[in-house]
Amino acid sequence: MKELLNYFEPVFADDEVLKAQAFKTRHEIYSERLGWESVTETGLEYDGYDEFAYHCLLRHKRTGIFIGTARLIIIDQDSLLDHVPAERFAGEKLLPEKVKYNGLARPKSEISRITIFPDWHQRIPDLSEEELSLGRYLILLMLLPMIHIITGFEQTSTLGIMEKKFIRRLKLLGFDCEVISGPVEHRGTRLAIQILAHQVLRDMRSEVFELYAEIRKKVEYHLDARGVPGELGRLIREDISKNPDKQVTRIKLNRE
Repeated sequence: MKELLNYFEPVFADDEVLKAQAFKTRHEIYSERLGWESVTETGLEYDGYDEFAYHCLLRHKRTGIFIGTARLIIIDQDSLLDHVPAERFAGEKLLPEKVKYNGLARPKSEISRITIFPDWHQRIPDLSEEELSLGRYLILLMLLPMIHIITGFEQTSTLGIMEKKFIRRLKLLGFDCEVISGPVEHRGTRLAIQILAHQVLRDMRSEVFELYAEIRKKVEYHLDARGVPGELGRLIREDISKNPDKQVTRIKLNRE
C-alpha cells in the first residue's frame, strides 16, 4: 500500500495558488461534468464553508498533474458557525441518538468535497501497470491526510454525507463509518455518517496504517492555513455575498 506514495502524493493547499487549484478541480467535476453546481466565469467552485476549511490536493508525482481534492471543515469558537453541511442537509433525518459527541457540544468537523477525476488515468500519459492497479486506493490519499489533521486538533469525531456505495467502500478499507441519518436526498440518495478517528486508527488494516504513518511524515500542514487568503479570498467572499446559493445557511441545532 505504501507504494502509492511512489507515484501519487497528497498536497496540503496552504497558499492562494494551491487553493485556486482545489476550486478549479471541484469546478471541473461538480460544475462542468456533473452539473451539481453552477458553471462560473472564473472556473472555480466554492461556497461559504470554504472560509472554515482546510484543503488537500492529490497530485501525480511524475507529471505534477492534479487529479483530486478534498476539504476538512473545522468548527471552533472563532468560526462563527454552528453546524457542518451534513447537519444542514440531513436536517430532521439526522438521528442525534446515534451521534457520539465524545464530550463535545457538537461535531466540530466534516470531510467533504472529496473528489477524484473519474478519468484520472486518461489525464496522465504513460501510466505503468502498477500505477493503474493502485488507482482503486487513491481515495486513501484524500482521507488519511484529513485524519492526520483532525488528530492534530485533538478531535475524535468528523461527519460526512455520502452515497451508500462510498460508505461500503470505506468500510472495506477499515474506516469505521456510523450511519447517523435516514436517507437524505442531496445529489441523489445519501446518508450522513460519522467517522471516529481513534477507531479508524485502531481498526484499519496494517498496510493502510503503514500508509498513514508515511503520510504523517510527508504531509506538512499548518493550523493557521484555514480559509482562503489574499486577493482570491477577497474575490470569493465578495461573490458569495451576492450569491445566496453559495452562502452558509444558519440552522438551529437541537441537541436535547
